[in-house]
Amino acid sequence: MKNYYDVIIIGGGIGGLTVGNYLAQSGFATVILEKNAKVGGYMSSFQRRGYTFEGGLTSFGSSGIVFPILEELELRDKIEFVPTKRQIITEDFNVRIDGSLIELFQSLAEVYPEERKQLQAYFKWIEMVCRGFDSLFELPIFVGNWYQAIPGVMKMFLRNPSFLKFLLQGQHSTNRDLHERFFRDSRLKKLLNRLGYPVMSVLVTGGMWYSLKTDYWYPLGGMQVFSDLLAQKFQQLGGEICLNSEVTKINLKDDRVRGVTLADGKSLTGKIVISNIDLHKTYLDLLDSNASKNLLSKMQKAYPSESMFSVFLGLRGKGFASAAYPINSSHCLFQIGYAKMGKNVFGDAEFSVNIPSLEDPSLAPGESVIISCFDEYADWVDVRNNLQLYQERKAIKIGEVLALAKRIFPDLEERLVVVEGATPLTYHNYTGSFNGATAGWSWNPEQQPKINWVKEGKIPGLYLVGQWLFNPGGVPSSMLTARQTGLAVSSELKSH
Repeated sequence: MKNYYDVIIIGGGIGGLTVGNYLAQSGFATVILEKNAKVGGYMSSFQRRGYTFEGGLTSFGSSGIVFPILEELELRDKIEFVPTKRQIITEDFNVRIDGSLIELFQSLAEVYPEERKQLQAYFKWIEMVCRGFDSLFELPIFVGNWYQAIPGVMKMFLRNPSFLKFLLQGQHSTNRDLHERFFRDSRLKKLLNRLGYPVMSVLVTGGMWYSLKTDYWYPLGGMQVFSDLLAQKFQQLGGEICLNSEVTKINLKDDRVRGVTLADGKSLTGKIVISNIDLHKTYLDLLDSNASKNLLSKMQKAYPSESMFSVFLGLRGKGFASAAYPINSSHCLFQIGYAKMGKNVFGDAEFSVNIPSLEDPSLAPGESVIISCFDEYADWVDVRNNLQLYQERKAIKIGEVLALAKRIFPDLEERLVVVEGATPLTYHNYTGSFNGATAGWSWNPEQQPKINWVKEGKIPGLYLVGQWLFNPGGVPSSMLTARQTGLAVSSELKSH
């Protein structure tokens, strides 16, 4: 580690790794400071007794952004991505979504025959949205020379004017408003509202359906392979990665950011500092509230996205022939109530059963299973400073999840090799994400901060990247903001 760099990047998540590649590619002396023992953040994996599990994300959408950026960085052909297989399992049907939504429509129409006409209209709307996104993502509107996309965009809107209306108005109402307009049956509305985040804009809801149908991906080898690929490329370009290097302060001098201080007291100087971490941490802690009071007030009133509770299970043997519900997909969304599942630790919420080893059998000698559900960070705050109480509460909840898992996998006890749990505190502590948030700010339009980060968050010498900068949070927004920032910082440094 040197004392001086052109650019210092705080955080080795996917945003930090991406912007680092663009800057190193341009020849700037760049360092990434990562507080953990490996890069990746929410895009990381871990192993237990030969079983590989995802520490955060189990899939991602490209959204016309991720793959084009990998192409630009000459990495697209260095790793294989497979489309993830998905199932929705309810008390009434078990449907696989694999490039088509026809089976889901038919199942819903059978269960809710009085809503058949409205379901036809709803799925027609989904198809309109999916056609629009297909056309949009074929154009270089996000990555490349966007002005070259203008003629194609105009033609697209002429062919599909409903998609233009969707883009213009989709941020002003929610999934719940949408389903209220289409349907009367409260059970159907409840089922559809549970897909994705609890409350999200119509725009994001349309994006969710597009991803469910055709744009969720998994890197063979696991998410860590994806992050490590970006890290290796960055280092090959001359970049430096310092692990176990937590930044505790962003240093200012003469109202300009000049560098950072690490937890061990060492100070680094740089022309530019880029924060790829939670913006709460950036502005309230590292900058010691050296930002406008208006900005800080807006941040404190905004909500983060939901956190989650997860249990990781390593099972002997391949396949799930004895499962109570036929499982042939790596991502299963369960909506099963008390009558069928008994006491459900997740209450009335949807929970997911993710099985990365079904996408890549090399990840486990048997099967790696991850059972997750949204969880409240606030429910764990009272035990965050009491290790014994925390471990006791965590163990109780893991036990409840195991009881739930036995109803899905009757042979669980004889197959069980690994049991591990993660709480909202786990995710908060590992990723540094505010309240263990899974995808930046809340996806509920009413709870998002109304902040122009470029203007209101501007401090000379400081740039921002990552999922906290743009809603909705996730891999595409992290990589897109990283690309934009990389180009902007390169331009600034070249001009001096």
